[in-house]
Amino acid sequence: AAQYPRIVIGHGVIDFLQRFVNKANPSLASKTDKDIEVCVGMKENLLKMLVYDFDKVVILDYLGETLRTSLTNTEDAKNCFPALINNAVKFIETEYAKRMNANRMELGKKYGYLLNYFKKSGCK
Repeated sequence: AAQYPRIVIGHGVIDFLQRFVNKANPSLASKTDKDIEVCVGMKENLLKMLVYDFDKVVILDYLGETLRTSLTNTEDAKNCFPALINNAVKFIETEYAKRMNANRMELGKKYGYLLNYFKKSGCK
């Protein structure tokens, strides 16, 4: 139930990651140790990107530390990311105020949830 721009992750995805990408999985028997190591590392990083939202729904934490680190792995990206986030927050705040002032409460609530997610993630 995506109540605002969030990426909801179903439990089937989590089960798949935990069962399939496992060193003991027989379907990985033909893979090299390096391949398995890469798969397990990716699984661990993906699982770190998942969090429970305020309503106990599992979401992709696209502003979380794991994804933020991978998105800012170059100097250019590190320099651009804060401005990008700042612009997003300004846009969300503006849209939230517009919707609430126009009595568009349902849409305003979605922007409010999104704004709270950004602020909870340390974005101001």
